[in-house]
Amino acid sequence: MMKTVGGTVKEIHGETYTVEDFDGSQLQVHVGQSTKHLRGNKKVGDTIRAEITHGGFANSIQ
Repeated sequence: MMKTVGGTVKEIHGETYTVEDFDGSQLQVHVGQSTKHLRGNKKVGDTIRAEITHGGFANSIQ
C-alpha cells in the first residue's frame, strides 16, 4: 500500500530524509537505490512529494 506525502526536507542523513509536512509533523523517508528521483537530487530546504510504502521507503520522490 502506497501513500503520497509532501513537505519540506529538513535534514538528510545518508539515505534518510526528514520531511516536515504542511501540518508541521515530521516524518522519516528512506530513499534508496531503487527510489526513482524525478527532477534531480534533493537538498535541505526543497519542497518534495514522495510516494512511500507502509514502512516509509520511497518508491519515487519529486
